[in-house]
Amino acid sequence: ALKIGLEAGLRRITLESGCLKPINHLEAKIVEATSFGCIVNDILTLAKSCIDISFSHVRSGNQVAHCITKLSVSSGWRKSLLKLLIL
Repeated sequence: ALKIGLEAGLRRITLESGCLKPINHLEAKIVEATSFGCIVNDILTLAKSCIDISFSHVRSGNQVAHCITKLSVSSGWRKSLLKLLIL
């Protein structure tokens, strides 16, 4: 989602996750020598292109993830996702 947002020209982004571990690692910039650490590193590298980025742990109602899942089956999912992100 971060890469899609950046490709669309967005530079003020909030990343949400229902899982606390990645949020903690991203906020503290902890990169482990694991596959998980590689993903965290990739996200942090992309985040450098943002003017403002925040990481948020959501306990319920991860609306963006739900919409991405629904939109992924349609042909215009990127356009629909961008509309959602801009709102």
